[in-house]
Amino acid sequence: MIVLADLRKRLEIGEENLREINKFFLQSDNLLIDDVLQIVERHGGVEEINRKAREARKIENLMGRLERRRSPFVKDLQWLMKKRDEEAFISIPEYW
Repeated sequence: MIVLADLRKRLEIGEENLREINKFFLQSDNLLIDDVLQIVERHGGVEEINRKAREARKIENLMGRLERRRSPFVKDLQWLMKKRDEEAFISIPEYW
């Protein structure tokens, strides 16, 4: 049986590899990173991109996008939200 802790350990980036990644990112002649940084700045910088991402993932904005696209899932999501608000679901600890 696979143990999650064993799998999680495999995600670790070794110190030597991490040094190499940082070296790659910080090279002053790295045209790829220069291009990425220019794109980030063109879109308002890191803070603005993160602000827009936080705004975009708000439920009311996600629902609005689905409604504008006439998604067939809107009705089901509205039903789920109503049931959530009515506390019709049990919690995960109660389920286990």
